[in-house]
Amino acid sequence: MGSSAGIALVSSNPGQTGQVNSVPLGSITGAPPWARLQKIEIIPFAAVGNRGQVPTLVAARERQNRIIIVTAPAVGFGIYIGDSGVRPGYSFVLPPGVAYDIIIPGGQDLYAVTDAPTYLSVQVQAAPLLVGDKERRATAL
Repeated sequence: MGSSAGIALVSSNPGQTGQVNSVPLGSITGAPPWARLQKIEIIPFAAVGNRGQVPTLVAARERQNRIIIVTAPAVGFGIYIGDSGVRPGYSFVLPPGVAYDIIIPGGQDLYAVTDAPTYLSVQVQAAPLLVGDKERRATAL
């Protein structure tokens, strides 16, 4: 079996090596995957740009794939999600009062704004997405 950066590659078939740059999820930190549960206040779009304010960061950039479950309040205003340039009318609007699943690949973040005149709260669950129980290690080329 081969090795990459001092990590033995695992193979279920004798004579074949494992997938290059793949190791069990959590092997680098030694900690098992865990879900994060939080409540986030979403900034009104009208306030973005005032005194350097930016859209609300819902899920920060991480290297593993993740599933983000967002529940917006059942109110008469919209909460929009997307990249750092998110804005009402041009970004994805969350369904009110319904948990919505978002799959985010590694290295991507998620932002939100609302068209309400005040901050709105959303409930957020974030957990690693176990695709084949593997994660990618960043390697320099």
